[in-house]
Amino acid sequence: MDFIEKLTMKLRNAPIKTIVFPEGEVPCIVEAAVRLKKEGLVNPILLGNKELVESLLEKAGGSLIPVLD
Repeated sequence: MDFIEKLTMKLRNAPIKTIVFPEGEVPCIVEAAVRLKKEGLVNPILLGNKELVESLLEKAGGSLIPVLD
């Protein structure tokens, strides 16, 4: 079992946590936040320019993630 699998198993067995990502304008961070949300592992919040982050979220398919400007 690799590191990511171990971490995923640990998160699945824990209460869902809210994680704030200060790099909300970085596409790979947005994609990771969307994936974590879809898998039910965390409740992400993204920080950054609201219009830019929401545009990235739309592309990544995660429009239900809160964005703080």
